[in-house]
Amino acid sequence: MKQLSLLLVLPAAFLLSCCEPVIPDSYAVELPSLPQVWQDALGEPEWRLSWVNPGGSLSSVQGAARSLPEIDLPSGTPVPVTAQPFWPGLGIMPGAMKGAGAIFPWDAAGNVIRLSWEGGVDALFYLALAEASALSGAGEANPGAEKRRPEQFDWPRFRELFQGDDIPQAIKEDPWLADWQETAAKTVESGWDRRRIKVAEQGAVTIIIPGAGPWFGPSPFGPVRDWQEGDLAELPAADSVEILLSPGGMVRYTKSIWTWIPRESAASTL
Repeated sequence: MKQLSLLLVLPAAFLLSCCEPVIPDSYAVELPSLPQVWQDALGEPEWRLSWVNPGGSLSSVQGAARSLPEIDLPSGTPVPVTAQPFWPGLGIMPGAMKGAGAIFPWDAAGNVIRLSWEGGVDALFYLALAEASALSGAGEANPGAEKRRPEQFDWPRFRELFQGDDIPQAIKEDPWLADWQETAAKTVESGWDRRRIKVAEQGAVTIIIPGAGPWFGPSPFGPVRDWQEGDLAELPAADSVEILLSPGGMVRYTKSIWTWIPRESAASTL
């Protein structure tokens, strides 16, 4: 009977050892498809890919989508991955357009980390939480803020907010309308509250549309406008520079001034 028991136990132990999860050494990066209007008006971009490496520091590389390397990510710690599209030949540099992103390990499957436009918002909010935590002195001197670091944040629940009715409809449609820096600072200061997710307060600027459309902004979720040359358009604006694009060039604007940059001169202007 003892021999029979051993024969029954050994296969079970073997199966258990074979089914332990295998942690990949590196991850291939899967980028999202471009919004169609970006593809048609701007063509294929280059990408600036950034991630937190196993040593805890930020790594970055630039290149066409097909040339991006596999990346090493720290096991056991949630970290962001970001990818910013840019078109250097058109004067559209990294950071001008809203990027894609992911939160590891939730967006990993096998040895692939899948980036999405929605994940770009998550990754930006992660980085904003990390910055706010550092500024607050999170640690032994500020244990409350330490508990609100992005590694401790409930990212799956955060994503569920965009499927329900607990945040403004405008932000559900375009999450980049929210002030995520301010939301992060208040979260680290006094805890998470979904009611802080509001459309950022901005001024406005009126521009004279300088050419044919379609016209679109830097958010992949933003509207596409069929404005024609000579139309008046009122745009939400702040002190920082934003851009409005078309196949013929871009408008750079703040709440007090705007400038039209035709495509042929864009690369030498920005």
